[in-house]
Amino acid sequence: MSNNYKILSIDESGQASYNHHSKLFVLSGVLIEESFRSHLDTKIKKLKKKYLKDEDVVFHSRDMARKRGPFAIFKDQKIETLFWAELVSILNNPKISLIFIIASKQKARKLRWQPKTILHKSYFRLLELFLIQLKIRVIERKLKDQLNPSYLESLL
Repeated sequence: MSNNYKILSIDESGQASYNHHSKLFVLSGVLIEESFRSHLDTKIKKLKKKYLKDEDVVFHSRDMARKRGPFAIFKDQKIETLFWAELVSILNNPKISLIFIIASKQKARKLRWQPKTILHKSYFRLLELFLIQLKIRVIERKLKDQLNPSYLESLL
């Protein structure tokens, strides 16, 4: 029987503070089954080794977009296109769910939200969507079990 535990990895981009230059606060989550983690980790490490020559490089969107440090190879458009295509093919997997919460600090300010309100509402919404994903997967599993031919035969 496979492990059905789920892992939710969360990352923030920008800051909720109005003093920070970013116009948006982005909270992203990646949801995977615990049993899929090593498979995904291996694929990502191979990708990093292939293009960046170092499997321990951290994907920082700022450095990737600015083509700095190990991502200077992205100045070659062909290499950059191949890298992104391969990364997307890894992430385009039904065992991976991506969740993004994007908060406009301009809209939040108009609503008179404090920076901590942006944080609280963003995290609450991300966790709410995480729970919805868990419920969807439970329902999918139940439907799959019910559509199993041996289960259907047992009903007859």
